[in-house]
Amino acid sequence: MKRRALLVSNSTMYGGSYLEHCQEQIVNFFGDKVKRILFIPYALHDRDAYAKKARCKFESLGYGLDSIHEVPDPVGAVQKAQGIFVGGGNTFRLLKVLYDNKLVSEIHRRVFQETRAKRIEQYHEEPDTPPVMGLREGSMLLVEGDKATLLGTTGARLFIRGEKATEHDPGADFSFLLTDSH
Repeated sequence: MKRRALLVSNSTMYGGSYLEHCQEQIVNFFGDKVKRILFIPYALHDRDAYAKKARCKFESLGYGLDSIHEVPDPVGAVQKAQGIFVGGGNTFRLLKVLYDNKLVSEIHRRVFQETRAKRIEQYHEEPDTPPVMGLREGSMLLVEGDKATLLGTTGARLFIRGEKATEHDPGADFSFLLTDSH
């Protein structure tokens, strides 16, 4: 099954109702084969009220809605979901609960097909594209004059057009990236 995602920047436009501005795109995205949506309300504190609001909107669009906070097996619910809708709000709260319930990897498996590496690979399909360095959290690149050094506690991944990506540890010298040949 081809993975798909519809990313909506906000749920309410000034003067409109909840999801009114994007309801046509939601219906087009889920289509008529999807009958039930799994709602993830973790970004707001009052999950019951949030689920009620989402349920009302999705039912008006012709979909049933199950809220993940009401199911006994959240991981199983994600695995079996016909469609998933993640509600917005406090991103830090959302991510904490998703990680606490071991849902990030399950949602990732179901929704996000392209990886950063794939996007960089597509970028490098264009001629004369420079290398791309992916700094992992906890790493940094120090440039002093003609010298570039990887610092920090984690490494980095270097993508060069036409070559396989390589992993690098702190202390690695990346001065060659500062030349015009790259």
